[in-house]
Amino acid sequence: MSNPDPPPRDLAGDGVVLTTPNTPAWPAAISALRHRNFQLFWSGQLISLIGTWMQSVAQGWLVTDIMRTRYHVDNPSFYLGLVATCASAPTFFFTLFAGVLADRWDKRTIVIITQTAAMIQAFLLAYLTWQGKADIWNVAALAALLGLVNAFDMPTRQSYIKDLVGKRDLSNAIALNSSIFNGARILGPAIAGALLAAFGSRTTMTFFVNGLSYLAVIAGLLCIRTPRVPHVPSEVSVFAHLREGFGYVIGHRTIRMLLLLMAFFSVFGFSYIVLMPIFAIQYLHVQGGGYGLLISIGGIGALVGALVMTVSAGRIRKGTLLGVCGLLFALALVGFSQARVFWLAATLLTGVGGGLVVANATINSMIQEIVPDHLRGRVMSLYIFIFAGFTPLGSLFVGTLAHYTSVSTALFTGALCCLAAVVGVTIRTPWVWRQA
Repeated sequence: MSNPDPPPRDLAGDGVVLTTPNTPAWPAAISALRHRNFQLFWSGQLISLIGTWMQSVAQGWLVTDIMRTRYHVDNPSFYLGLVATCASAPTFFFTLFAGVLADRWDKRTIVIITQTAAMIQAFLLAYLTWQGKADIWNVAALAALLGLVNAFDMPTRQSYIKDLVGKRDLSNAIALNSSIFNGARILGPAIAGALLAAFGSRTTMTFFVNGLSYLAVIAGLLCIRTPRVPHVPSEVSVFAHLREGFGYVIGHRTIRMLLLLMAFFSVFGFSYIVLMPIFAIQYLHVQGGGYGLLISIGGIGALVGALVMTVSAGRIRKGTLLGVCGLLFALALVGFSQARVFWLAATLLTGVGGGLVVANATINSMIQEIVPDHLRGRVMSLYIFIFAGFTPLGSLFVGTLAHYTSVSTALFTGALCCLAAVVGVTIRTPWVWRQA
């Protein structure tokens, strides 16, 4: 007599049985989606991120339009950098404390609060532009408000992923998150460009649609069922918890080197996006629709890179993937800085996007697989602190350098610094590239 089939297993770890012996296994490339909680989180993020990219494009265009039409500034690159700095600066000051909060409080509740606040910010921008009251000072102030929200949202959301999928599917979940981020990077700017063209470069509708998009992620979060983590008063101070996180990172040579490489990418590489509006106008001679298309084409490369990462798990060493894609990003950015033809710039931008997203997601995955659970929020807050908190330095750097030299020179200089970082790691600490 044959043995009976074993009972269904709770593979998700969330009380929801998604796979039984009589149902086919999920493909490895999307294995994280077998968890119901991650399905809700992932689908809500997809819709919301489209709106986020729409707002990013529209905000850059709004700042450029305000400075050129109201203040007659022909080269507003400094002001683009200034607004980007306002948006990123709160991350520099508050993200580390957010990591402590994420390790002490219920992560789901924190993310619901931050997403609701971001929705309100988008609606405020829509109101100001609709009433014709948008000016450089209130756009910068609202950018800073969103930066404050993101300072608490990003480390919490990143460390929450493991609660949704467990350790085995963590790397795939990070890759899938990266794929929707970059899929939204294609759709969001394209939609924003279409709305800018349809409404005569007015940004009101773009901001309003972004506000609506947050409803999807908030609804998904409300439907997620994970064990609630109540606030437990601790006799250990916030600063003692911070020191514990710092001590762990400093003492772990792999994480220390990964964060150093991320610092170079964040300061000298990520900020290329800040100068994209003026680069499109000055060197490629395109307007709102062409600018949105350029961002979308770059997003195609990023999406391809993210998809490559989802199917490469277990086949290619993460260290090798990081080294190759970091080099691709730096070299493509060097070429992009010198491009003067739209099709060439767009082609190189696919390499920039693809290399950057794989390098970033690989660093994220490598760190999360190493760090213990009780330190996850604090270590990821350090990651976000460098990833996003150093961006104000980069934005201010490229904006100021472009103001006194040229946009092309600023981009070229940043690209060379990123290239030097990759080469430096290869020469001084080659063991990083051999990480599994």
